[in-house]
Amino acid sequence: MNILHISPNYNYVCGRSKYVYSLLKCSVDNGIKVTVATNGGDALERINNLGVGILKLPLNNYSKIIYSIRLIKTFIEENNIDIVHTHHRYAEVLSNILRNQLKHKKCIKTITTGHSILKGNYHIEFKSNKIIAVSNIVRDMLVNKFKVSPQKIELINNFILDEEILSTRIERNKEIKKIDNIELLSVGRFHSDKNFELLFKAINTVNNKNIHLNLIGSGNLLKSYCKIIDKYNLNITIITTQKNLIDYYNIADICILPSIIDPFPTFMLEAGYYQKAFIGSNIAGINELIIDGYNGLLFKTGDVHNLSDKIREFINSPKLMNNCADNLYLDVKNKFTHRKIFPKIHNLYSNILEK
Repeated sequence: MNILHISPNYNYVCGRSKYVYSLLKCSVDNGIKVTVATNGGDALERINNLGVGILKLPLNNYSKIIYSIRLIKTFIEENNIDIVHTHHRYAEVLSNILRNQLKHKKCIKTITTGHSILKGNYHIEFKSNKIIAVSNIVRDMLVNKFKVSPQKIELINNFILDEEILSTRIERNKEIKKIDNIELLSVGRFHSDKNFELLFKAINTVNNKNIHLNLIGSGNLLKSYCKIIDKYNLNITIITTQKNLIDYYNIADICILPSIIDPFPTFMLEAGYYQKAFIGSNIAGINELIIDGYNGLLFKTGDVHNLSDKIREFINSPKLMNNCADNLYLDVKNKFTHRKIFPKIHNLYSNILEK
């Protein structure tokens, strides 16, 4: 089994990049030969550390589509690739053009993973042999918006490499007491979909000087965030892309994700496996895992007052916070680690090659 993964912008603070890295790591551990094609990013050294080959492509330059196709075609022919697994719709279009060009010389299979809720429909995407949907909301989008046959779709959720977290996690102090200093953590791209501005406003509304937020990520909204923080004199530290988030998870009391769109966030899974209390917006993708009051808290999407109420609810009830953290940990451990999810992907690879 020889697989080429194609994914653009391989970065540390990127759920898709973490997904691809986890796939590569599990594949290597299971004796599958893998290569990744990408245009670059700040996290390429993680792939190098796995000993995985890297094919550089101009995936951020659509005008070089013919050049990219030629490079991939040559690589497939010279390296006897069996499956091309893509992680972006432009990359998927390239793979399916190649599949048609190569069908008389080399029969390759194509798989794509749907990571996002997409706004546009160009009627040329999602033509792969099989499509992985990382959540129910992605599957529904594929069927209803892109008219993909349900038989082509496999629902296989995002997952985490639990062994990497277990080796670094510090056990949470479960002593039931009121928290004096509250450490909040949020991680993600500085993009409007993440709606971090709402979190800033909620912290200002709570008006508790003991609250501190670490916000980790990167993106073009950084300057805008800084202006809001300065305007309201908020106790928020913005941290640009980090190779390792271990220390930030370990000191956090509550992890918060105020997204307006987020299919099945890796940050939510990591928060669970670090046994942290989690607050998320009540959107499809997050509410597929989080049950309000059981393994986390959900607030009305876009409602700053409801979010601030949920923050106060955890702060004022350490017992609830501990119970939710414990329950989320068990849910992630039992359902969303590589030990549970990767065998499903491995089976998909095997089945598609047999057919």
